[in-house]
Amino acid sequence: MGGEYLPAMSPSLAHIIFWAAALSCAIAHGLLIKSALTGAAGDYPDDRRKQSRRGGMRWGPDRRSGTPASGPSSTRELEIGWALLPAIGLAALLVATWRALPD
Repeated sequence: MGGEYLPAMSPSLAHIIFWAAALSCAIAHGLLIKSALTGAAGDYPDDRRKQSRRGGMRWGPDRRSGTPASGPSSTRELEIGWALLPAIGLAALLVATWRALPD
């Protein structure tokens, strides 16, 4: 079982599989970036934070003190950055894999 020989993949099949995978990754990541560019950054429903919990406590900042909520703030630039960072890595991987394909 361990000594079996598998024939090499034909270069044309390797190219077809490579370009199909590259195209599907490009489409998926393009849609992800489009979503980051056009989506509403930080727009989340407020209803959960406004509902009272047991004991009368509420989600979110203490409204009596006027202090802002301490926590991560989501900005459009940060979301776009986190969408572009993997795209750059995938582009580098695409180039490295392309160079390794058989002729």
